[in-house]
Amino acid sequence: MPTGDVALWRRMRRRCYWLLALAVLGSARLLPLAWGRAFGRLMALAGLRLRGDERRVAAANLAVAFPDLPDSERHDLIRRSAEATGRNLWDTLAIPRVLAGGLVREEPCPGTGGRSVLEVLDELASRGRGVIILT
Repeated sequence: MPTGDVALWRRMRRRCYWLLALAVLGSARLLPLAWGRAFGRLMALAGLRLRGDERRVAAANLAVAFPDLPDSERHDLIRRSAEATGRNLWDTLAIPRVLAGGLVREEPCPGTGGRSVLEVLDELASRGRGVIILT
């Protein structure tokens, strides 16, 4: 196959990924959260099925980390991890809707004089500071 065809194929594949990403982002604004989480789970499982190299690497890594675990349980762990990743991805994409819908309970942030976590985040964002949230 000439190298020009490979470059075209890669460009087409990347364009398809880009269009898929746009569709997913758009659906994050429209679908109910429960449906979205199910959709995220299905997307992750489809990715797991389609990306065989990554699935094999994960299986090999788990075989090293858990040599006594049967293959079936390692594969189940990979599947459950993919499902959780899909749900978490969806929740991340839906954060603007969650915040706008008042579904987050505000509590005082320690060391801030009683301000909520959201108030502190708003202040940091208004100053142009990046924010990383670890949970």
